[in-house]
Amino acid sequence: MSVWKKRVTVAACAATAAVLLQAGLATANPYPIGSAVLATTATSDPFDVVYSVEYEDGKIYKAGQERLGDDAYGKVIPEQKELSEAEPKDPEKIQPALEELLASGDLTKHAEVVVTYREWLDIPAFPMPEFSEGRASERNKELLDEAQRLIEELRSQRAARYLKQTAVLEQFGGKTLDTYWLIQGVRAVLPLGAVRELVVSDDVQYIELADGVAEPPADANPDNDTIDARAQIASDPYFNLGQTAGWIGLLDTGVRESHTVFNGPDHLAIVDDISGDGDPSDQCNHGTASAALITGNGNLGANWRGVSAISLDSWDVYGNDCLVGGAATVDGFEEAVRWLDKVIVAEIQLNASETSASSTAADNAYASGSVVVAANGNFGSGAGTVRSPGNAHKALGIGAADLVSDALMGYSGRGPTADGRYKPDLVFPTNVETARSGSDTAMGSFGGTSCATPIAGGAVGLLRNWMRGGVGSIDAGHVYSHAILGGQTTWPFDNNTGAGPFRLGTGGHAWWGKVNIAQGTQVDIPITVAAGKTLLEGALWWPESVSRHNDVDLRLVAPDGTVRDLSISGVSVFERAGVSDVRAGGWKLRITGFSVTGTQTVYWSARTR
Repeated sequence: MSVWKKRVTVAACAATAAVLLQAGLATANPYPIGSAVLATTATSDPFDVVYSVEYEDGKIYKAGQERLGDDAYGKVIPEQKELSEAEPKDPEKIQPALEELLASGDLTKHAEVVVTYREWLDIPAFPMPEFSEGRASERNKELLDEAQRLIEELRSQRAARYLKQTAVLEQFGGKTLDTYWLIQGVRAVLPLGAVRELVVSDDVQYIELADGVAEPPADANPDNDTIDARAQIASDPYFNLGQTAGWIGLLDTGVRESHTVFNGPDHLAIVDDISGDGDPSDQCNHGTASAALITGNGNLGANWRGVSAISLDSWDVYGNDCLVGGAATVDGFEEAVRWLDKVIVAEIQLNASETSASSTAADNAYASGSVVVAANGNFGSGAGTVRSPGNAHKALGIGAADLVSDALMGYSGRGPTADGRYKPDLVFPTNVETARSGSDTAMGSFGGTSCATPIAGGAVGLLRNWMRGGVGSIDAGHVYSHAILGGQTTWPFDNNTGAGPFRLGTGGHAWWGKVNIAQGTQVDIPITVAAGKTLLEGALWWPESVSRHNDVDLRLVAPDGTVRDLSISGVSVFERAGVSDVRAGGWKLRITGFSVTGTQTVYWSARTR
């Protein structure tokens, strides 16, 4: 089915703008930076709870949870560490494509841009759908209504600042076309000559072109069956559990709804055009392949079934020219959050910083309760070639490795980000044969990070349902830490593969939880390793703010008190460690705040096998 929704356009009031200008509000930093929190009935998981499951072939046969004891927390003086890692630098505030336009000539010309302002709101957690019921159930309708209420509250909270910000734009000869509720940002027409004047304001975070910037992150290569990719990431045992609840949002070029992989059974929920061209049917021959890898049925044969059978919402953010910009990307994230897509897959590779509109939208989508999976892009192999929104702090950036050879593809985007973080976070297989949009039975090769990213999205969807089905945990951060645990690389990391190639654990004992860390805080998580287990792995992930990096370290401590492995990156937001000759007994997963301002929520995961 297709769903058509009306966009809300907010125009400035000239009289009000004039009053604001007279009041002296068009200054370099006209707004005090505070924090506002909206009321919501959504809940989050408690701190200091250890969730645990025992499982075989993906199936959980024992689950439990217990509180961390008070003696788990302590204070230490962090040890000094000498690391050779990327030096953080301030991100650029003007998109490279816009810089090229500025350098090309006439600065009196106007351009349609997105201006992203510093975020001051705490985005609330949006409701968790009732996964045991369809979207049209009375309970889920109530939850969608609650989501809409939160959106209207966000609009209301942002309105006063938008009036002030619009007044400043008008002072520079600009005109506001639209505003966003997920981020503090506007779509506007602005004279090119005003860009450099406007960008000096501390309130302005980033300016970029609104549309027509980047193609999808696809690349044509020899193909292999989807079943081989599923085997490599070990997803079939999770698929076989039948946990198909929830919805995955796909930001791409649309889908061919009539394709056989989407009919009998049909895993498509909403198919909608966001770009404004009115056609959500995959005119670019890209989104159909992505959707099929995430959730296509087996009508073309079991070898080409998708990774999951979770229902999918297709948000077409690309125009008929097969290009996308920051404006439609933010629109797509807003629709996915509005419809409670708890996994969002972004098939987008904008050359924009981690402070851009698209990356900010990804960060705020995480804050709303969604796991965000995004392509690292196809502009490698140089350093700093990761694209947006894959470079976002709270997105899992996905790199691509050949399915057969396991070799990292040369084009796969690399970090570091401007602030020094490792990207990609994980690597998934590419070069897979799957459905294409040429006909209702068309198949063909699909490559690039475009192929790796939906495979990751399907796997993360399965992982989220598995964790929720096991102990009921709902925080997106738990999924991030467990996804990092699924990597195959331990510290030290690099900007080629991050935490490494991903593989789901299919059996053993797994634990996860979240803690609050401050400077010098040490938390020891008890991990009981049973006889017969040979491998212990641990991982951390934390959702830090754009403006401040917190350095948190991980150690695996043996029963005799010796540190058997550690992960002590200075720039990352994840850590991963492992011991391959583990002995039975009481181990500890030790988390230490090496350099932390305030307090930092840290999600942790561990497993033995």
